Amino acid sequence: MKVNAMNVSKLTRHAVLAALAASLLGGCAAFERIKEIGQPPPLAAVDNPTTRPGYKPVQMPMPAAQPASYNPNSLWRNGSRAFFKDQRAHQIGDILTIKVNFTDQANITNETQRSRTNKEDSGIDIFSACPRYRS
Repeated sequence: MKVNAMNVSKLTRHAVLAALAASLLGGCAAFERIKEIGQPPPLAAVDNPTTRPGYKPVQMPMPAAQPASYNPNSLWRNGSRAFFKDQRAHQIGDILTIKVNFTDQANITNETQRSRTNKEDSGIDIFSACPRYRS
């Protein structure tokens, strides 16, 4: 199979043009992002899910309610097993209070240092051969 130099040149040109177009179009999105610096992010509106069509509330299995009967002028409740029983939640449906404490800290440190030294030496001393340039 013979490859024509003209076809290779044309293919290379098309590839370069496609890469250039892709990089230019990608740069357009950068202008939008730069324009939004310092602005709060866009947030979606908060709505009530119960007003949506087809809403179905979540049903949790609950135990049967235990009727409490109280004796007048008594601290003892009928059906209790112990007066000093642990009163913490332990049944399905008991209400819990959860306290969440966040302690966040952030430090941002950015430091850039740049240094460059350059020295060239050809190793040829032309000026020492000329008496005019000798020290």
